[in-house]
Amino acid sequence: MQAEYLQSAIHLVSALAENVDDKLRIAQNSLLAAAANITLEELRDSHKAQRFLDNRYSLLALFDNALFVFSPEGKIVAESPYLEHRRGRDISFRDYFKDTVARGKPVISSPYLSTHNPGHPCVMLTVPIYSNGKLAAIFGGSFDLLGQNFLEDLSHTRIGKTGYVYLFDNHRTIIAHPEKNRIMHRDVPVGINRLFDESIAGFEGSGETRNSRRIETLSSFKHLKTTDWILAASYPIVEAYAPLKTNRIYFITVMVVGTAVTLLFVWFLMQRLTSPLSLITRHVKAIPDKSGLHNLINLERKDELGTLINAFNSMILSLDQHQNALRESESNFRALADNANDGLQIITDSSHLAYVNKRAAEIVGYSVEEMLLTTIETIIHPDHLQMIIERKAKTDAGEFVPSSLKSCWPIGMVAVFRLKSQRPEQSGRENR
Repeated sequence: MQAEYLQSAIHLVSALAENVDDKLRIAQNSLLAAAANITLEELRDSHKAQRFLDNRYSLLALFDNALFVFSPEGKIVAESPYLEHRRGRDISFRDYFKDTVARGKPVISSPYLSTHNPGHPCVMLTVPIYSNGKLAAIFGGSFDLLGQNFLEDLSHTRIGKTGYVYLFDNHRTIIAHPEKNRIMHRDVPVGINRLFDESIAGFEGSGETRNSRRIETLSSFKHLKTTDWILAASYPIVEAYAPLKTNRIYFITVMVVGTAVTLLFVWFLMQRLTSPLSLITRHVKAIPDKSGLHNLINLERKDELGTLINAFNSMILSLDQHQNALRESESNFRALADNANDGLQIITDSSHLAYVNKRAAEIVGYSVEEMLLTTIETIIHPDHLQMIIERKAKTDAGEFVPSSLKSCWPIGMVAVFRLKSQRPEQSGRENR
């Protein structure tokens, strides 16, 4: 029975640890994506940096304490939500700043007391931004350990009636705990909780131990992969051994709920990020069925998607103008060709006639409709047919064919015709 419970406990803690790891990765990747879109001009100008932060709605919803831009010297360039008299404040003494500069890569900090939200314990995620190989700024997002976020949610996880889950780092600092007054404290003395001490040394698993209040417990420990934090579950032995079977079902339920919460969180975040893109995609697919102003995307945004939408609408307006001009040009050309005194024909690659004006039909004695159904072999004098075919083959091959004027007298219904070069730079037509 004890072995079954310990196995269930480690499965529960592993699932919860993976859940926390996934959410930390999502938060860190969101910071990286936003950092890739900030410009050097925005980094150097506090007002522009402020606007950039204020427009990161999804990040502000994720990082419930604040978003920050720090200078390479450790000064606050901008923070959102904005607070007066804080720009330029020196935070270079913070461990998260020192670690980010030293490592040159993203950092997840240990708990610290926030000055943005005074007295609240927080955790900072940072991303260094480089320009030409030099540190240009540090982009950061902060979680309030007393706020409403996934770290604080751990403190509400219950195992049985009195069992609980807590989070700490390898410096013994409590990060999340049902008892809020224990957060940021190192109140587990060495030698009291044997498995707590062993977990800091690298142990992962379950076993019997005593907590800091010397209560006999079944405890499980699991190291996170994204940072040096350790997730632990503590369950009093007296309660654990009584309803072991019931608790096992509870553990499975918690695992399912934890997984569902993770999926819902990811789904919500992806919907928030991709719904405008889905709208744009559907609009673009429907463009062949629309015309005029209906082709424009009627969606006002002030972020990167807004820039994309404005560019798309400008392109659509430009294309409409070009298409209108092309239709007008085509109409003018057809009117000129239809009423020309010379016979005009356009020959396709298969030697059929793609276009014939009225004058050309009159010359050879056919109707326009009859000529469109025939080929050049039908209307050209046999003595000159081979010459016409050879000239067309050279033109199709890209060879230069000089302009010429030759008369071919008719046999039967074939009238006098004149052949001119088919090359576009010569005149682009044949007269017969």
